[in-house]
Amino acid sequence: MLRLSILATIGLLAAQGAAVSIKRFDSPEPFYDHDTNTPADCTLWWNSDDGLSCDTALLIADVTISQLTSINPSIKSCGDWKEDYSYCIQSASGFPTTTPAPGTTTPPTTTVPPTTTTSLPGNGVATPTPFQVGMTTSCNRFRLVKAGDQCGNIASEAGISLAEFYRWNTGVGSKCGSLWASYYVCIGILGSTPSPTTPGNGVATPSPTQPGMTTDCAKFHLVKSGDQCLTIAAGAGISHNNFYAWNPSVGSSCGTLYAGSYVCVGLVGCKRVSSPGSHCGRVGVPISVSGAGKIATYTAGSPHVASPEACSAKCLSEPACTSFYIVNGSDCTLYYGPVAFSPNGNAGARPYYQQSCFECPSTVRLGNSCPLKSPLPTGPHCGRVGFPISSSSLLTSYTAGSRYVASVEVCAAKCLNTPSCTGIYVKEESVCNLHYGPVAFSPNGNAGALPYYEAAACFDCPSTATCTRGPALPAGHHCGRIGNHVAVGGGGLLQGTSDKKYTSSVGVCAAWCLHQNNCSSFFFKQDSTCNLFFGPISFNPNGLAPNTFYEAACFPSCAIA
Repeated sequence: MLRLSILATIGLLAAQGAAVSIKRFDSPEPFYDHDTNTPADCTLWWNSDDGLSCDTALLIADVTISQLTSINPSIKSCGDWKEDYSYCIQSASGFPTTTPAPGTTTPPTTTVPPTTTTSLPGNGVATPTPFQVGMTTSCNRFRLVKAGDQCGNIASEAGISLAEFYRWNTGVGSKCGSLWASYYVCIGILGSTPSPTTPGNGVATPSPTQPGMTTDCAKFHLVKSGDQCLTIAAGAGISHNNFYAWNPSVGSSCGTLYAGSYVCVGLVGCKRVSSPGSHCGRVGVPISVSGAGKIATYTAGSPHVASPEACSAKCLSEPACTSFYIVNGSDCTLYYGPVAFSPNGNAGARPYYQQSCFECPSTVRLGNSCPLKSPLPTGPHCGRVGFPISSSSLLTSYTAGSRYVASVEVCAAKCLNTPSCTGIYVKEESVCNLHYGPVAFSPNGNAGALPYYEAAACFDCPSTATCTRGPALPAGHHCGRIGNHVAVGGGGLLQGTSDKKYTSSVGVCAAWCLHQNNCSSFFFKQDSTCNLFFGPISFNPNGLAPNTFYEAACFPSCAIA
């Protein structure tokens, strides 16, 4: 009966669009290390390889924390919950019943609360009952705890810090292991007010915000009941990779998205500055100029049409972009090359801006033109003339007429924004050849030789040609676990390849994934496999499988606009 309950719960979560991985969590045998003092007649185990929290696991398994601890003595509260560990959740003999010794208190749970407390703090405030044992007597704001609540989401919803919540509700324990459903907790004390987030970026930030939200946020979304991470990202016109990067506490499967709190859906952008000699908002029309041309047009519904600043940020991240025309709310058209503008007030004329009219913060990724490092490094090849050793490393060739041949800096920007690109051969106005793999260069001054640059080493620009994992891997994410793919509703194979361009390293495979707007994860095998997947995480741990699995969130160095 318990197994049917678990499967029914998972089915309900999937039907609601929750990104839940199908895991081997319910089994008659443990998959991992477990408490040696569990009952010998244990009939069902929870294998905690799914990234779910202890509270969520208990909710799905329909087991209380006191029942779990009674047959798994090594765990005293949810604070002791381990990943990749097996817990007994059902035994033939059932759960033991215990009678507390005189002077002791039965361990509280979210489903079996202790004796009701009805006495009121003597502060003149009408206090609802029952309230959590250990609640401060200075409380003047209260919150009724509901099944599934967590200390973090209650604090965030109330606009207070988690430290304040623990200080005012000492009975919940230091790890929220004794939070009781249907009891009131304190979310404000006499003389206190909710503290709005003040990231210091000049933007008025609403509260409460999702815990861990980036401090560089400038655009917010109030989470409503029924919202999902992917639909919020789509509605804001941002990639789901960016949404997870800006709101890391929602979890890899959007399992801790809190209704009533604000999430970040846009970062601090560029601002207009005085730029003598530049066209900064003059109204006119584009004209034909040698070496200039249109890159792309964004229309109503795109976040890039919101303002000149938003269009400027897109121009700055687009290789070769030098200027743009903007109509707020309906048009953002990017151009490359020299000024292609004629002042004109007639119908169809639009404000025109050169990129030099804006200053952009570090949150806006530089990618339109990458300057050479100063001083140049002495080891790498940065402009030496020669030939490629083998043509097999050629990724793409751009010739006269392409916007990428405008300069060495623009060709470098294209390389550093192209998955697997490691070096370039350049002749301005004529050639921009992108190469992948290790250095394939032979110095030679003969006819046809071209200057060669190792892109990452020679140019001062962030790169999304390859991605690196952060020094601290995000909690709850699969970052290099061995396993295989399982079918999950709403997800599947996006595209896959065995081409060495993308299988040369896990960082290159990650870059290829992150350059796709809807890639959420990938399986990788060195020099053999790079398979990209979309939708919910579709992974099953298996020590015999040949491929390693990564979620896009494991690679914070690549923030694709």
